[in-house]
Amino acid sequence: MLHAHEISPAQAASTEPNILQALAADPEANVFVAAAAAAAKTKVLTDRYLRLLLAGNPAPSILCITYTQAAAHEMLARIKKRLKAWFLADQTALEADLNKLLQRPPAAAEL
Repeated sequence: MLHAHEISPAQAASTEPNILQALAADPEANVFVAAAAAAAKTKVLTDRYLRLLLAGNPAPSILCITYTQAAAHEMLARIKKRLKAWFLADQTALEADLNKLLQRPPAAAEL
């Protein structure tokens, strides 16, 4: 897996958005996300928050800043929806969704 600190600005300009979004959601990277409207900033921040939770970070210790209350409410709604889906999912569906989020098979502690 490629990590955010391994990519140059020139590589970033020629890289697919989904890859850049995954890099920005990597909890091991320090990131600043800025993009135009409808560029998936809320998805990136939501994915990053969920990955930080899965890495064992307590929710109150995670700082996530948005520019509008609407974005903050949307992010909270998406996080709640995803957590509820995980709670109700069977093992196969949970593993598939975590694999997609983490870009790797989930560890036993993440299930």
